Amino acid sequence: MSWGAIFSNTVTAIQRQTDALTRLQEQVSSGNRINRPSDDPVDASRIMNLLGQDQTLDSYLKNISTVTTDLDQGATTLQHISDLLTNAKGLLTQAASGTYSTTQRELVGEQINEILEEVVASINQESLGRYVFSGASNTTAPYLVERSGDRIVSATYQGSYQKMPVPVAPGVAQSGVSVGAEIFGCDERRSPTFLGSTGAAGGSGTSSVRGDAWLSITHEETTLTQTSGMPTTLAVGASSASLDTILGDHTVSIDADAQTVRLDGGPAVSYTALDTDLKVSNADGDCVYLDMSQLTAGISGLVEVAVHASARLSIDDGQSSILATFQDNQMVTDSRDGRVLCVNTTGLTRVGVEAVRVGGTYDLLGTLIRARDLLNGNQDTGDSDVSSLLIEETQSLEEVMSGVMGGLTSLGARAQGLENLRQSITSIQGNAKDRASELQGADIATIAAELARVQTFYEMILTSSSKIMNMSLLDYLR
Repeated sequence: MSWGAIFSNTVTAIQRQTDALTRLQEQVSSGNRINRPSDDPVDASRIMNLLGQDQTLDSYLKNISTVTTDLDQGATTLQHISDLLTNAKGLLTQAASGTYSTTQRELVGEQINEILEEVVASINQESLGRYVFSGASNTTAPYLVERSGDRIVSATYQGSYQKMPVPVAPGVAQSGVSVGAEIFGCDERRSPTFLGSTGAAGGSGTSSVRGDAWLSITHEETTLTQTSGMPTTLAVGASSASLDTILGDHTVSIDADAQTVRLDGGPAVSYTALDTDLKVSNADGDCVYLDMSQLTAGISGLVEVAVHASARLSIDDGQSSILATFQDNQMVTDSRDGRVLCVNTTGLTRVGVEAVRVGGTYDLLGTLIRARDLLNGNQDTGDSDVSSLLIEETQSLEEVMSGVMGGLTSLGARAQGLENLRQSITSIQGNAKDRASELQGADIATIAAELARVQTFYEMILTSSSKIMNMSLLDYLR
């Protein structure tokens, strides 16, 4: 072997042992067996995968924490609202007993109004910059309220109908926000129920109104047509347009000899030629105003006159109305929201305000608003009707309360599920960290022994190389 080769091999051996010594010293000082991929490419790849898994799991845990915070906030709010509604139900039950005076009902109405305000404030409460009942639109307050003076007169859901799921585990997403319209409203529409005595009934079409509606039926015009007896002239009285309560087709019978007049065979009412605005009622108490002064002189016997009274229908407090056609399906539109009520007007007999209930469509805020207005006498109903309608409103409140309790149960179940998931992910993350630490960590005792061996071998190489490097031609000539 040439001198050059010997020199090259010696330098290479020294360098190799220096590198090994440096690597072992670094492992001892860091406590890690692998400090760079080249230390062990296979295990380094495994460690990188485990560290990547740790970061992903940490992201899941952060998402779980955020979602759980929203769920807890939602559950706390729903529990508070549930307590308020329980109080409201008790107040309505007492007011519906029939023993309360108008003043007492108004006081209860004020309490319901306070509950309404607190419920709205709770639903629209912001938490950490988010509204938990607005669905995916969690930066927008769930409900937009409209006021008249200091009173809430309507509440419209303006949140999203979509939830906002975030990943909380591989292939699993969960939403911390809820759709308020689903929790605070019902969507199991049933056929409308008409609770008044006007003769209005549900039409053959499909209504889109929700909750309770007030169908206002007002008198439009009364027309008279003689059908039998001696020709005569009968006209409507001056109060007919504003005070007639009959609707549809009726009959006025005049006994000219006895000078009496009847409506639909009801009580006989005496008249004279001076009666220009005579009130005549039937057995049901419905009335028409007649002008008897124009009866043709000298008539005798029985005269019958057909009466037809037209009407107008409205479900938006008279802001818009349609003429009743006395058919089996008329669509009355609420100009405020465009929703319609299908009405069968063939049986209309009298004017009035008809309470209409659409079961399965109640919403919490609308129910509280209607209950408050009913207690405050904002609807033209008698005392007995108020009591019966308050009972109906109590049932409506129970319906929406079940939705709130269902939402509360759902949020609690989701929060518990996330807690279980958090514990599982934390365990998996811990195992991943432990495995990565095992692969990367150094066995100090083993490395110390290896370091001592390499150090000894390194010193041997240095000693040998120093002797080789000091040899000259004279050493070969001896």
